[in-house]
Amino acid sequence: MILAAALPRKQNYFKSMDWLIGEIQREGVDVRLSCQGNLAVIDDGKPDAVILATGASPAVRLPHADSSIITAWEVLAGREVGKRVLILGGGMVGMETAEFLSEKGCQVTVITSREGMEKLATDMEGTTRALLLERLSASEISFVFAAKVVEVGKGRILVSQGEKRQWLEAETIISAQGSQSNQDLLRALEGKVPQILSIGDCVEPRSAKEAIHEGFWAGLQV
Repeated sequence: MILAAALPRKQNYFKSMDWLIGEIQREGVDVRLSCQGNLAVIDDGKPDAVILATGASPAVRLPHADSSIITAWEVLAGREVGKRVLILGGGMVGMETAEFLSEKGCQVTVITSREGMEKLATDMEGTTRALLLERLSASEISFVFAAKVVEVGKGRILVSQGEKRQWLEAETIISAQGSQSNQDLLRALEGKVPQILSIGDCVEPRSAKEAIHEGFWAGLQV
């Protein structure tokens, strides 16, 4: 939610976070910060139930990805980028990051396997998506559609569109290729505690709505 709130049109996420934090404090929940929730810590607490909300991490799906490639999550967390930027991925995160950087004055090119503007950000709520696509169409962002990444080099990417191949160069290459669930702790805990409930992105990467809803129901089940 902190990363989402960094976007120009999503500052209301701060209100949601403030409300949730206020509720935790009001209910007297024991929150332990700077503490790794590993198997040893959980064993020591001898819990009757464990609710796992370990979230997800960015997925980088590239052939021989160069170490200089950063993720959209890093950009939204404040990572500096160059003037010319390549973004890989045509989902919600990629499109919102593209708009975010374009509005900051970056020259942005999006590389996506999707086949046109009408296929972008399909994982987004309908009305918000329509407004975003309208803004993207009027922006100076460049799009390379129906493209496959063939090779990644330092500051450049080779893409193919059918029989056509081209190198695209940039000061910063950003991966926005989705995310993958963090389930290592779930596997470690299986059979070691009486009850395990997984919620949110560690089940499957989705939105805050599903995470909050599943958290509510998990609280009713323990």
